[in-house]
Amino acid sequence: MAETPFRPLNAIAGNDPSTPMTCVKFDPHHELVWTGNENVTKLHTFELASLCELETESEIVVMKKSRLLVCGSTRGELILQDPRSLAIEHRIQAHTGTISDLDVSGNLIVTCGFSERQGALIIDPLVKVYDMRNMRSLAPIPFPNGPSFLKMHPKLSATVCIASQTAQFQMCDVGNLTTGIQFYQLGTASYVNCFDVSYSGEMVALGDASNVVHVWGDKQECQMNHFSNPIDAPTIPLPPTVTVGDNDPLSSIGMPYYKEQLLSAWPPKTIYPVGRKPQPIPSSILDNMKMSDFVGYARNPGIGRRNQAPSLPKVKIRDTPKFRSEQQKELYFGKRKGSTAAMLDQDEKEIDLTTGVVPKYYRRVEIKYSKFGVEDFDFGFYNKTQFGGLETHIANSYCNALLQVLFFTPLLRTLAKAHIGQTCPRENCLTCELGFLFRMLEDSNGQNCQARNFLRAFSTIPQASALGLFEPNEPDAKTLYSTLIQNFNRFVLEQLHQECGQDRSVTIIASSAPSGSAPSPIQQIFGMKTASTSVCGHCGLEEERITYPFVLDLMWPKPTTASNAHQSSKNHNPHKAKELQQPMSFSEIMRASLCRETHNRVWCSQCQQYQPTTSKKSLQDLPLVLSINAAVNPKDLSPVSSGMFLDENGKGSLWLPFRFTIGVDDKNVQVFENEPSDATAFALNAEYELT
Repeated sequence: MAETPFRPLNAIAGNDPSTPMTCVKFDPHHELVWTGNENVTKLHTFELASLCELETESEIVVMKKSRLLVCGSTRGELILQDPRSLAIEHRIQAHTGTISDLDVSGNLIVTCGFSERQGALIIDPLVKVYDMRNMRSLAPIPFPNGPSFLKMHPKLSATVCIASQTAQFQMCDVGNLTTGIQFYQLGTASYVNCFDVSYSGEMVALGDASNVVHVWGDKQECQMNHFSNPIDAPTIPLPPTVTVGDNDPLSSIGMPYYKEQLLSAWPPKTIYPVGRKPQPIPSSILDNMKMSDFVGYARNPGIGRRNQAPSLPKVKIRDTPKFRSEQQKELYFGKRKGSTAAMLDQDEKEIDLTTGVVPKYYRRVEIKYSKFGVEDFDFGFYNKTQFGGLETHIANSYCNALLQVLFFTPLLRTLAKAHIGQTCPRENCLTCELGFLFRMLEDSNGQNCQARNFLRAFSTIPQASALGLFEPNEPDAKTLYSTLIQNFNRFVLEQLHQECGQDRSVTIIASSAPSGSAPSPIQQIFGMKTASTSVCGHCGLEEERITYPFVLDLMWPKPTTASNAHQSSKNHNPHKAKELQQPMSFSEIMRASLCRETHNRVWCSQCQQYQPTTSKKSLQDLPLVLSINAAVNPKDLSPVSSGMFLDENGKGSLWLPFRFTIGVDDKNVQVFENEPSDATAFALNAEYELT
């Protein structure tokens, strides 16, 4: 470009040279208005003659010039001053926090800023509009993403351009907020820190924190100014003529100036891979080495095995993802190479239950925060599927695993989505929140989701607090998450049953029962129709009642101890001792859990006192979905310590089948693992697949 002689004319300094200036405005009458952190507004001429000064109560952060000088302070006030004498004409309290930006067009003033709520400053979602003629507030402009930058259109005096730090901007008419509003979203992983509109009104520029300026236009060929002067293009010098002799270095040629193929461009046939660079020989061996012809030998100092060389240390692969802003920046500047998801290819192929080490893909993932918040975390590093995951950085997030299980239950998912299409009078309805969560997971397409609304409604239920289902504020090693999740499984199905129980018209299973006595939708899906029979041990009174439990707790055998086995052998019962030593199969555990018999003291209505009572539970109908709690006491890990899940080599065996069948006939219950055809002889049978 052509050189323009610029030179400094004068310099202005405040009372404290270390205090920075915050805003400066020029006046057509050769006057300069400026202010800084000294809470003083000063008026100078271009010859630096001080005209007047005005001390303000708060710091001025933004200043615009119209027929009045409009200033925005850190207290959220609009201060309108006379541009000649700096006298304060009007004050308007626009925001309860500081003002972030304002603009003036004719008699209109638009402002955006912060509001103070509960002792913290948040971005005010409304753009305030004021009429300078009568100092009256007009209808505010809603901007949900939080307005941070304002610019009045230079050609349309009543049109304002609003932008947020989340890279969204819109243009709307101040006098007509119902039509003509246009929203635009900028594709950037960073945040916007500056915004401006061209003098022609045809271009909008946004600058983000990644040092990238995004320019938008309203047509194909836009102009910055309608009457701009042409830019003087620089003269491109011609490449010099280089003469190379025998003794001249090749670096004098210059890489950009060549037309033929370089000598370094070897053909593929001449390129071959070489082995890894060997480890250097230790100095203790080289010092004692003796040469015989061209062969050297030395005594082994004991630092390694015979005829073996140590391998090079493995390159540590990154096991945590980079932030999205870092990845976008590397892609923009061409520095990103390969994929950081190599960690997922090194998961353990076989789980060893004897070590007690949790596999990598079952461990807790810590969400790291950058200056852009949780949205900058790369969840795709851990999830390469089309199914959405749930974030774990919120309270009671231990429920996420069970919420995912409920989402992949088609009957419950359809029921919850149908519930949100109806009018629900309850304020904190778990079924409504579950339906919205399921719809969000369906539309996520692999993106991360939050169960915040569901967990918020869950935290308002007093029964959940009484059952101790809330996660402590500071979890420690003593927090029993296995007990929490099993209790939550039982509670959430019971709560859904109570919320959906009023609508008995929903029929999932065809039944001859009248609509008023028909089971609820949750009972039709998860309910196990069970007959509980109690027999008094004294008078023989038998009572029976029908229940619909939603969850089946497994009943594990008592731990085998040496004293029990010795006592059985003493009583000359070798079969009993052998039975105590052999672990039970999954089908035996299921059968014992379904046909449970307990003995305890219960009030007898005929004897009018507490009597020993035998209680039996027998199945009368099988559910469509069988929900099972492992019911393993974390303090008594007898199923694990007994080796029930291990094979002969001490590895994890296929103790848990993929499918099993339950057959019910009268009061006889059988569970089949590998031969479901055996259950066809029963009047009631169902096949289940473990998920």
